[in-house]
Amino acid sequence: MGSVMLRIEITSREQFISLKDAGQRDFSKHEFPDGLDFSDLDLDGFDFTDAFMPDANFTRCSLKGACFRSANIKCADFHRADLTGADLRDSLIDASEFVLATTDGMQIDGASFYGAILIQADVQKLTNPDA
Repeated sequence: MGSVMLRIEITSREQFISLKDAGQRDFSKHEFPDGLDFSDLDLDGFDFTDAFMPDANFTRCSLKGACFRSANIKCADFHRADLTGADLRDSLIDASEFVLATTDGMQIDGASFYGAILIQADVQKLTNPDA
């Protein structure tokens, strides 16, 4: 019989950091409040699969290998974030900003980028990680 993961409602940056510091890395299917501030955090390898994170602030975050597969991260801010090897396949990224973000090997198959802003992001490496 598989273990059951208890979903905790996350309401603040401080609560998220407390869970992170306790070792939690799986936030799949969690709902976060609009505009939650994740700025400057190391979230390498975290799992946000199917998460609801509108208007999230990931400014200067390290998100290497993080998984946002099928997540709703519309209107998120990824300014200067490191998304090397991150998985954003099938996610909703509409109107999000990736200004000066590192996107090497970021997987985006099936993602919706309508109105997203990509300034000084390497689009070739976004669409073809082997480039």
